[in-house]
Order: sequence, then C-alpha cells, then structure tokens
Amino acid sequence: MVVHGFDKLTELFSANLNNEKIIGQIWNVMQDPQFRKSSSKDLNDGSAQAYLEQIKHWVKEDLPIGFVLIALPWKCWRNPLKTNRKTPDLGEFAFLQQLKRLADEISKVYKPGASFTILTEGEVYHEIFGIPLVEILRYQMGIEKMLKANNFYLRVELRSFGEILAKFPEFPERYQEQLECISKSFDPLADTSSDNYKIFKTMLTSTEVTHLDIRTLQKIFGQRIIGEEKYELTPSESRIRQELESQARKLTAKYLAFNKAKHLVGKNGAIPEVFPHHLYISITQKPGRYALHAIHPKTKLLPHHGVPVWLAQQKRVEIMWLNSVLRQPNFFQPVFIENDEENLPYYYVEAG
Repeated sequence: MVVHGFDKLTELFSANLNNEKIIGQIWNVMQDPQFRKSSSKDLNDGSAQAYLEQIKHWVKEDLPIGFVLIALPWKCWRNPLKTNRKTPDLGEFAFLQQLKRLADEISKVYKPGASFTILTEGEVYHEIFGIPLVEILRYQMGIEKMLKANNFYLRVELRSFGEILAKFPEFPERYQEQLECISKSFDPLADTSSDNYKIFKTMLTSTEVTHLDIRTLQKIFGQRIIGEEKYELTPSESRIRQELESQARKLTAKYLAFNKAKHLVGKNGAIPEVFPHHLYISITQKPGRYALHAIHPKTKLLPHHGVPVWLAQQKRVEIMWLNSVLRQPNFFQPVFIENDEENLPYYYVEAG
C-alpha cells in the first residue's frame, strides 16, 4: 500500500503536462525548414501522431530520442561523370553534421538530445547492382573512421540493413513475389512526372559505364560539351543508350520490389519490427514518412551521387556531378586532406 498527500497528485499532473510540452517542442524542432523535407501531403495527421507517440516513449524514459534511417550505400564511382571517389568525403561529413545539428537543436528543449541508428544498405544491394562487396566495405570503413575522428559515435551508430533483414527468413520469397508482379507491366517511362521515373533516372546514371570514354558519356547523359553547342547521338551511341536504359529498367524494378518486400515481412515491416520505438525517418520523400534534408534544403543530390562543393558565401555544401565541376576549372578548385587513402579531391571550393 502507498500513502501520500494531496501534493503528490499535483506533481503527477505537472509532470505529465511538462512532458506534453517537451514532446511538442521536439516535434516543432523537427518541423524547422532546415530539417523537414516532407511535404504536408507526405506527412498527414495520422503519421504525425504516430511520431508524437514515439517521441513520448523516449521522453517518458528520459532517454535520447531514437531515430532510425537507411542511408550511406556506396559512392557512385561507376559513372565517372558523377564522382571518381570510392571513399567518403565532405559530402558524407556534411550529412553527419546535419544529424548533429538536429540532435543539438533537440537538446536545447530536451536535455538527453537524440541518437541515430543508420542502417547501411550497401550489403543488401551489392548483388542487385553488381557492386563489389569489398568496395562497399571500404566505403563503410571510411564512414566509421569519420565517426571516430569527429566523436559522432556519441550520437550515431552504424548497423547493416542486411543484418536486420536476416531476421526475416521470408524476405527472399516476398522479394521474388514483388519482382514478378512489378516486372509484368513495368514501364517507368510511361509517366515522366512519376516517382518511378525519378528512380529510373537515378538508376540510369548509376549503371556501370567506366568502360566508356568521357565524351561518349557526356553525350549519352546529355551533359554540355565545351565547344559544342549542339550534337546528336551516333547510331552506336544510341545503341549504348538503349542498352543502359534496358539495364536501368531492370534495376528500377528490382529496387522497387526490394523496397516493397521490406515492408511485407513480420507484422509491421522489417524496420518497425526491429525498432518499434524509434522514429523511422528517411532522406527521400515518401508517403507517411518524415523526411530529413540530408545536408541542406537547397542541396538536391545525396552525398554519394556526386562531389561536394563548399559554397563559402552561403556557408553550405552543394553536391554536384564531377563533370560539372571539371568543365568549369576557373570557377572551382580542388581541396585535398592529409592521409587520404585515395589522394583525390576531398571537396571543391569556389575559386577566388
């Protein structure tokens, strides 16, 4: 039996009111335009309420708000127009800084702050995309070094998404079912305004093209060639483009099947099942999901899809295709860092 005075009853209600206030403040931080990428259409009242309930769990336990997201697959070095690096650079560093900024802002209204579990997806995609596993592990080791060197380990934990999916033996079957279903009538070019078309374009520029010369790549991918105002693809280049589009269609179907299948395992999907209280967020816009700007609201490309450029006046990082940077040598200059295993530019700055 517990005996206490009426003052204890007041304390109970005060604590609850204070928690509700903190939950609202944390959610308000997440709505800040520097962080929130989600549209009002993507994040409706129902999904917003689910996030508030998850925040409530961590606040009640007086623990850092736990976030989980999929990110950091590999550098898109197989397309030399995008990047020539295989290991992380200022782009990935800027992404980790963005997570740190969000955690710091949350800690201003909630002392425990926030923590992030990043599920690295390279291992689960390497067979689909044909990426050598050794290169994926090399990239991840680079991220680990970056975390250690900058004390990000206090806020960020890396885990393999493959390790999570291994908990669901039914996943391969769900994946094959979805792939067969999608492949029957799949045409990403049918609607150029659709999300499928956007994914297709990403897959097209991420296929293996290191065997082709730069000028051919520039023409195939519609990049401006210095000294040539107009040009047409030769029959040979047209065939290459068609072959790459065929590969990209298959990759897009596999990617979509994979993403659907991961939500069809367990009772609620792989990630919610393993991380029931974590706020499952994304760095790409998805219905019902809170999306975070990976680097900055004005930065359109993800870190692994190009090279980082430091814009000093705006004090932010932009991600650009390497080809776009190199064709403007008077505007950008490379910056190297000590002990970089690749000895390639770590980022670029505006000249002058």
